Amino acid sequence: MNNTQISKRYALALFELAEEMKVLPAIEGNMRMLLQITNEVIELRNIMRSPVIKVHVKKKVIAAVFEKHVHELTSRFLNLMISKGRETYLASIAAEFVELCMIHQGKIEVDLTSSTQLNPSIVTEIEQIVAAHTHLVPVTTLKTDPKLLGGFIVRYGDTSLDSSLRNKITKVARDFEKNIYEKGL
Repeated sequence: MNNTQISKRYALALFELAEEMKVLPAIEGNMRMLLQITNEVIELRNIMRSPVIKVHVKKKVIAAVFEKHVHELTSRFLNLMISKGRETYLASIAAEFVELCMIHQGKIEVDLTSSTQLNPSIVTEIEQIVAAHTHLVPVTTLKTDPKLLGGFIVRYGDTSLDSSLRNKITKVARDFEKNIYEKGL
């Protein structure tokens, strides 16, 4: 089983339990906080990934960081993940959980990266295409990356659409490496 499937299964189990207990908004907030902290605090990630650090030490660290700030279900879930040796998946489980909550609310997170700031009408058009494809309301995060040279990249769910000039140049360069034309003619 790959890492994505593991994360999706645990996220779905937590989602269903939180929904059954009617504490879904609280757990969603906890998972967003967990995701943010694991993304920002390198030391916490290193502790969770370390095979040398004992389970009881990891549980103490998690308790010190989260216990007073999260719902009891989240606290129990975090302890269970550590007990089962799944602590390295916590960030990806949290990301999958947040995505499940967004879908449950009829929304989908969309990352739209372009070389320069896009015209609002183009953003709206891209959102309409994503909405038609997913049947969900896009919640778009706009980013700029001058390395793209032109065009844009759209990411949502498991889909990535790369319409950047950089990508097109890379494809042309690969085609020339393949040498699709015979030499000497």
